Amino acid sequence: MRSLFRLEGGLFHPLPFAASPGAVECQSSAAVAGLLAREIELATALAPLWLARLTVEAPRAVPMAPVATRTRVLRDGKQLQLIQAELTIDGELFADAIGLRVRKGDSPYDAAAPHGLGGPDAVSGAPPFGVFGHDGPTRIRMVGGPSYDAFAYWALCEAGLVEGESATTVVRAVMACDAAAAMSRNARGEAACPGVDLSLYLARAPSGGWILAQNEAEHADPSCGLVSSLLSDSDGAFGYAHQTLLYAHAAD
Repeated sequence: MRSLFRLEGGLFHPLPFAASPGAVECQSSAAVAGLLAREIELATALAPLWLARLTVEAPRAVPMAPVATRTRVLRDGKQLQLIQAELTIDGELFADAIGLRVRKGDSPYDAAAPHGLGGPDAVSGAPPFGVFGHDGPTRIRMVGGPSYDAFAYWALCEAGLVEGESATTVVRAVMACDAAAAMSRNARGEAACPGVDLSLYLARAPSGGWILAQNEAEHADPSCGLVSSLLSDSDGAFGYAHQTLLYAHAAD
């Protein structure tokens, strides 16, 4: 399977699929967020836990260079765990994330809400707005639209995150929902803008490979906007994602 990173000598070496579609000299925000999510999920815990919230901050473009990761437990317990993960190059911080992991249990729960849209096999396979090439690591299938302020798509991460590993469904969801910001910016002629953050809230762990993102973008300010995504799998809704849309023309 094609992969985004090779782990060698304690460093994650970016492979061609880790490159940003809009700036091939930099790692994509999906690759960065996926790697940070992986590190949080791998942290040792006192009880079986799953990732319920992830907040990624990536204010700087990450070059296509080997990166190191480190994690720090901010709060530990059998009911919940708060973990910080950092991505560095030569000791310099480029991105970090905070993850909230909660205990798996047998409490009563509500069944997932159906998304009411066609599955990935029933919709178009053409990527919108020229964001992703057909040979890229993520397959995109649009559901209706496209429009830059309201659109939906199914996404399947066909490349693995780290060579020799199978990415978890949470990591795949993190990488899939990241595409919403790129599509919305590119539709407004802002393809060069970086993905600077991602906040993900999960009511349950997703299942399967395909992830549905139903997105609404708000462009109420000339410097930035917001895209919010309702995330579903084949069983129904499982969470939400929010991303800041930073516009290129806002730079000095």
